Amino acid sequence: SAGLLALGAALVVRGAERLRQPLLPRGFALLVLPLLAVLTWREAGQYQDEETLWRTTISRNPACWMAHNNLGEALRQKGRAEEAMIHYQKALEIKPDYAEAHNNLGAPLLQKGQVDEALVHYQKALEVKPDYAVAHNNLGNALLRKGQVDEAIRHCQKALEIKPNFAVAHNSLGEALRQKGRTDDAMTHYLKAVTINPDFAEAHYNLGNAFIRHGDTTRAMVHYLKVLELNPAHAAAHNNLGTAFIQKGQVEEAMAHYRMALEINPDYMEAYKNLGNTLLENGQAREAAAHHEEAVRTNPKNLIALNSLAWILATSPDTSLRNGARALELARRASQVSGGSHPAILQTLAAAYAETGRFAEADETAERALSLAIAQGNGTLAEVIRSARRLYQAGKAVRDVQPAPAGSPEPTPH
Repeated sequence: SAGLLALGAALVVRGAERLRQPLLPRGFALLVLPLLAVLTWREAGQYQDEETLWRTTISRNPACWMAHNNLGEALRQKGRAEEAMIHYQKALEIKPDYAEAHNNLGAPLLQKGQVDEALVHYQKALEVKPDYAVAHNNLGNALLRKGQVDEAIRHCQKALEIKPNFAVAHNSLGEALRQKGRTDDAMTHYLKAVTINPDFAEAHYNLGNAFIRHGDTTRAMVHYLKVLELNPAHAAAHNNLGTAFIQKGQVEEAMAHYRMALEINPDYMEAYKNLGNTLLENGQAREAAAHHEEAVRTNPKNLIALNSLAWILATSPDTSLRNGARALELARRASQVSGGSHPAILQTLAAAYAETGRFAEADETAERALSLAIAQGNGTLAEVIRSARRLYQAGKAVRDVQPAPAGSPEPTPH
């Protein structure tokens, strides 16, 4: 268009010179420039964002496979995965060997839990384009979801052979190595990922988890804080930072982060459990029970939440809080989920029997719990159970302000 406009302007000027009409160019400009301005304004509206641009392109050229793929990407980035899939599929109808569309279609399929379908598309992308680093990385992530860790490692390593400074692939390889038990190697790749991209929130999160597993709480906290600087709505980082504060003995800070995690994700069972246990250990049994109730609602088979709530309802010194029947229901459910092989859960079940006045069953259950605790070398729990048995044999229930020792706050691994 610029060439045509320049030619038109030149013709007008040359014509004005020949006709000896010096005002002609000005008159032409007064007529044409407003028209061009209106046309430019109308055209510019098509570029207001990527979605509008690619929709306009498709309306003019429905067979443009690249526009369908790019519109899919724009929609997926807005969280509209279902719509994105339609356009990836349309791109592949038009061009079946379009590697990028196969790769892009894999992402929402994986997000929906359709791992096998995602694998097919990543593999097709690599058939078309064997040196496609992004597809190798994505295939590695999908294989990891299938539990095929060795194959996942191989594809992530291939991605890094092709593209050595691929931060996402370093993070993916770190996750695969962690699942293989190679934690030191995993940390090396997480560190490479954040060195290449200091603002890579998920790599900082994984690195924080690695440090906390190694007992380096201080360095773990640095990385969790970096995650929250980059993404304040990262619920798992708040939860895990809370666990790090617990390990530092900073209880109020820990509870603040557990609560923030729950504000972001009201169905976050791990944060309910951690906040409930922390409240209970600090004498706030009623609030603890409320949070454990939420944890059980979110995940009815979570052993720690079931056990902690049953323990509170069976043993609380607060008469208005105790509920023997409910405690027995929860403890039985926990025992069924654990297969009856967890001594702390059997200890809670025994306490629930005692609270309902069934002292013989309480003593019998506590005896089984004691045998398991001794077999597992848990001397501390064994002594707690012996003390409880003496109460049951005397026809008394346990009264306690501490939770049954079935676990402590832990980080969310992913």
